[in-house]
Amino acid sequence: MPKETFLNLNKDKQTKIFKACVQEFSRVPFSQASINKIIRYADISRGSFYQYFKDKEDCYMYVLSEIAKVKLALMEQSTIYHPDESFFDHVKTLIDQTIQWIEKEPEYYMIGYWMNYDDSEFIVKLMEYNAQGMSYFKELIVADQRKGLIDPHVDIDLLIRMIMTVNKDILMDAYRKKDFNRIKKEFLTMMNIIRKGVANV
Repeated sequence: MPKETFLNLNKDKQTKIFKACVQEFSRVPFSQASINKIIRYADISRGSFYQYFKDKEDCYMYVLSEIAKVKLALMEQSTIYHPDESFFDHVKTLIDQTIQWIEKEPEYYMIGYWMNYDDSEFIVKLMEYNAQGMSYFKELIVADQRKGLIDPHVDIDLLIRMIMTVNKDILMDAYRKKDFNRIKKEFLTMMNIIRKGVANV
């Protein structure tokens, strides 16, 4: 987290530095991000950077914490899933929220996207922590299996992997093309194919 020196800066200066960090961390994965570019974007010296942050990891965690605040506020304004919502309906809700996120804060989305393609020890540890959230999806699938909505023999880990793979592809398409309504329709079609299968039996 930022040092006291950073917190003592006026808000305009803090915002300028934050935007410089976002610009760089959304451009490339964390391991490729350059402190030199951040200080150039922010128009500060390298010495000032280290007065504000311990290192690049500290700077990155600050950016993630600020982004999390914005995302939480946005999610609170969007549709909240019902406790009895099925797994596939819940995934749809999450995609709707994420597409809204991409539309409003594309650079923030890219920072999260790059985490999937960075094998640095720092990011791997962060991703391992995030992976713990997969247990939540497993619980939803198990609940649907008990209700008879999902085949009890389905490999849960493989199903989640398939959904996540489709999500990454469709969300990047949304980021690049900005045709959000079409992307939502395509996503629903893909989920319907996964839900029902393609065999004519």
